[in-house]
Amino acid sequence: MASWANAKRHLVALSALLAGSCGHGDTTTPIHEVICRALPTRIFWIDVSLDCRRSSDGAAPFDVSCSGSRRSLTTTYPNLSAVTAEKLIPNRTYAVRRTFGGCGSFATLGCATSAFLYEYDGGRLRRRRLTFSQTLSPGAREVQVVEFAAWDLQGRPTRAVVQEGGFETAVTIAYDDPRRTETWSNGEQRVRDADANIIHEVMASRDENGNPVLSASDYAIQATEPTCTDPPGPPSG
Repeated sequence: MASWANAKRHLVALSALLAGSCGHGDTTTPIHEVICRALPTRIFWIDVSLDCRRSSDGAAPFDVSCSGSRRSLTTTYPNLSAVTAEKLIPNRTYAVRRTFGGCGSFATLGCATSAFLYEYDGGRLRRRRLTFSQTLSPGAREVQVVEFAAWDLQGRPTRAVVQEGGFETAVTIAYDDPRRTETWSNGEQRVRDADANIIHEVMASRDENGNPVLSASDYAIQATEPTCTDPPGPPSG
């Protein structure tokens, strides 16, 4: 009986060792690590506070939407796992859509919406489209297309061509992981907090004469709530 008990203990220990090392090469690394990310429940943007809400855990697609005082921000993901996956690698995005909306003080001024549409190929960001629409004008028009051409070992784009207003501009993209920044050679930039939420953004565009224009926005996170999932879960395409 004693020998069987010893053998059983050895089998249990061996099973735990094999399970712990499978796919990792490090027996101290667990197979399943829960990924947690603090999502905003209230942010301050363009002089107003916006209240945020999120989709239910099993929703696909999954939205994080903030609104208030005739303004709105919404980021759409394929699912909740894609949301938490953004925390693993600084400035690697898995969003499929980001929208920015605003309405005038009077009904006659209408509402305007800008939207980034992200397209993936094999899990890597391949294309980003920027559209603009107004309630007083039918349809949405495409104002900018970015074609990504190279990626780093973390799967983040490092080279791209920006097409807008008949111009094509080749850009490079650099990352500073300790500062969680993403900087384009044309002036575009993104800074994220430790939970991968964008807190500062500079957008590069062109005016009606084709001149480069930079516009900056700050997003002050005023309150958050944690959201956790099992890894991994980025979109595959």
